[in-house]
Amino acid sequence: MIVDAVGVCERDKTVSPTLERKPSVSTKKLLQMVAMGIVHADLVSSLASRLARLGRQVDGAQAARIAGEAGGDTLAELTGRLIASIDPQATHDATVQRYGLDEGDDPTPEQLDETERERMTEALKPFSRPELRQAIVEVARSVYQIIDEASLDVLLDFGHSEAAVRSARSKLYDFQRFLDENRDDIEALQILYSRPYRAGLRYRHLKELRDALRNPPVGLHDPANGLWRLFEALEPENVVGRGGTALVDLVAIVRHAIRPEGRLVPMADQVERRYREWLEEKARGGQEFTAEQRRWLDAIKDHIASSLAIEQADFEDVPFNQWGGLGGAWRVFGGDIDAVLDELNQRLAA
Repeated sequence: MIVDAVGVCERDKTVSPTLERKPSVSTKKLLQMVAMGIVHADLVSSLASRLARLGRQVDGAQAARIAGEAGGDTLAELTGRLIASIDPQATHDATVQRYGLDEGDDPTPEQLDETERERMTEALKPFSRPELRQAIVEVARSVYQIIDEASLDVLLDFGHSEAAVRSARSKLYDFQRFLDENRDDIEALQILYSRPYRAGLRYRHLKELRDALRNPPVGLHDPANGLWRLFEALEPENVVGRGGTALVDLVAIVRHAIRPEGRLVPMADQVERRYREWLEEKARGGQEFTAEQRRWLDAIKDHIASSLAIEQADFEDVPFNQWGGLGGAWRVFGGDIDAVLDELNQRLAA
């Protein structure tokens, strides 16, 4: 057997990076973020990916509608400008020209960030039009929605059986009794019951609570998921979103059990809402973040959403270690990194 491997190592065999960086965020929400004035490379890249895919699906009338709302720009042109705005080489060349650098001189990271942000802002301008955003959402919905007109179903009834409802009530009663009996013994419950709320809840506290809930009287192998489904069955009007898949949702579940007048919302959604509010407050106060800082802040938010808190030691984990770890954080935020972490820990996981 003769194997010709000449040239196989002449180029890196790497997977091309995908444009889609926010697969869990809907197109409608991406466009809403643009309308709020958010400018970030992940947002631009994901929006470009959605528009490129949409451009391969639309018919002539749908394409014409979008172009009309975009002032004559086609989907391909809108997508092309978005992709070009985050192209590293194009950003480098534009930065060299903008700052009049000599050939061979490399721009600073700050200069590159500023140029990229301006280029992304310019590429996102057409999407500030509400009519264009609405057209994209409606066309995308019509393209990807499959309607079966041949076999129509008729809903006769919905809900849970009486036996299932009785079982759910019994389990939630056991859960409430568990909370009352252990509120002074389990550290997570001590913190969640405290008034005013005492900070300091950590992931290890939730693991201790989870292990206790696996034993009688509750006896659920996956307490977060099991309790969430029980509340869905008995209080569907008070349950928002699809939660219970993450251990941190135990925080939302216990808080709802303690104060049932509130709604049961997944912790990830709560953290996301508080994060957007925090960014808006900073913007109103005149503080803007560079694209590099926003990348770090988004990752910090995601870490808090899954772990309740972040510390400097966490910068040695993915994705922070890929960006330089703690040293990279200091490069991006300088001496403000400690204040940023303290503020986000307090605001997002409160």
